[in-house]
Amino acid sequence: KDLGEVAAKAGRQAGGGSEGLRRFGSESEASARKVGAMASALNQAKVAFAAFGVVQVASGLVRMADQYANITGRLKLATEGQEAFAAAQAEVFAISQRTSTELESTATLYARLAQSTTEYNISQQRQLALTETINQTFAVSGANATATANTITQFTQALAGGVLRAEEFNSIIENSPRLAKALADGMQIGMGQLRTEVNEGRVSVERLVAALESQASVIQAEFESMPLTVERAMTQLRNSVTRFAGEASQEFGASSA
Repeated sequence: KDLGEVAAKAGRQAGGGSEGLRRFGSESEASARKVGAMASALNQAKVAFAAFGVVQVASGLVRMADQYANITGRLKLATEGQEAFAAAQAEVFAISQRTSTELESTATLYARLAQSTTEYNISQQRQLALTETINQTFAVSGANATATANTITQFTQALAGGVLRAEEFNSIIENSPRLAKALADGMQIGMGQLRTEVNEGRVSVERLVAALESQASVIQAEFESMPLTVERAMTQLRNSVTRFAGEASQEFGASSA
């Protein structure tokens, strides 16, 4: 019964013969125009988003090229001679990739460490090895970019000042506890005793460096047991793209273009 009523109603609506067909045709044409307008709008949106994407990618590459230029300048200031600079440039990138650490962060750490330890006759090879060990403590501690930057600032201030002070030690404990533990273990004392010696101004640069070097193999073993996460892999990718953009810019003037 219901189907019969529906059929009868449809017949009445389609009544009028040609008038019903014309009305149906007009409605179909209007619907087609709407669909066409929507398709056109979607195509325009695709073009707009594609253009926006190109601009964003280009802007990102320019920023990376500028960042690499700053890194290069920092390493030049921290080294003497082209040979030392070339070694630092290659090894800082390699350390960044091995430890899955931002390239700029590693460059900052090495540059400050190199400038602060030159007077103690610490070779470039040892400076680079220390850089890698410290980077590994960041990874083991689970430090993010902000915590890493804070630790680098405080630790290198201690190196520049010749002694580890309480404020710097507190920042290291907060942001990279594995680095603080490495210092205590390397000095063969507990954390409480380390804090006491820090407060008394007895933790010199020589003791800091010796402690970290003695713990390098232990920290490396801990680091190597950690899985390569997606986040760490993405950091390696960003480092590679940054170096590519920077070297292309230096060779071809890509940034200005």
